[in-house]
Amino acid sequence: MDGPRAQAAAVHATALNSNDGDAIQAASDLLEGMGDLLAAADAAAQATVVYRRAQQRGAAYQAEARVRRLIGSCEGIGTPTTSGVIHQLPLTDREREIGTLAGQGMSNRDIAQRLTLSVRTVENHLYRINAKLGISRRTELADLLVGSVPGGTSIAEPFPRPDQSTISNRRGR
Repeated sequence: MDGPRAQAAAVHATALNSNDGDAIQAASDLLEGMGDLLAAADAAAQATVVYRRAQQRGAAYQAEARVRRLIGSCEGIGTPTTSGVIHQLPLTDREREIGTLAGQGMSNRDIAQRLTLSVRTVENHLYRINAKLGISRRTELADLLVGSVPGGTSIAEPFPRPDQSTISNRRGR
């Protein structure tokens, strides 16, 4: 059998056989490039499993974010493998909120002003986010946080600015 699909299937099979997450991700890239988004999502899910077994948290979360993105392109249709790897990220609501804003390129100072927090509090939250997710760059936050809220909705849009009455109530005023 010849053709690009047969070649992609061979690359995918070889990667699976070698239990190499990076090679499986490369196969996912190849499948996506061919327009086979569901197969690409399935391969990314398989890479997620391999990364988790190897305790490579950052790579596993990146692969899982890829699964979410590809499944979203398939109108939510998935496979047993894709369904089995998608989990909510282990972040609090506040960490998710700060991480989303940081992933959108906001500075710590801007995030602090927007959420009425100290810059140090924002820095502490970002440190904990990075430690939990096994990442080290803000650009990785955007990839990981899109589609990671409960219900699988996208959080690419910034959070609305809290009104002053909500802030006063939180402070006990």
